Amino acid sequence: MGQPTKIVPNEQDEKAKVTLYISYGMMLLGLISGIFFIVGYIWALVKKDEIINSMFSRHFENIQFTFWVGLGLTIIGFLTTLILIGWFILFFAYIWVIYRLLKGLANLTSCKDFF
Repeated sequence: MGQPTKIVPNEQDEKAKVTLYISYGMMLLGLISGIFFIVGYIWALVKKDEIINSMFSRHFENIQFTFWVGLGLTIIGFLTTLILIGWFILFFAYIWVIYRLLKGLANLTSCKDFF
């Protein structure tokens, strides 16, 4: 058994890769300031056609899933902070989003799809 061959992306894939780096970067920055999390998601939506037609299309699905689940957990967490469970939900959401974004970046850097 040999080592798996590394897939070399074409020009369209390289453009999608840059777009995804920008989106992942903004979303990570958004963990500090919030607004960039939304901007990173919107950036991916605007460039959706460029990403979907590339070998990195699953990364777009990851960005969408991470955004919506992260947003939902954050809203639930804020609404339940008065009964203290909200702080645990917010902490879990923060760690989960960091994990998903870093996993996506690691796979993107290795020219792998997200899943």
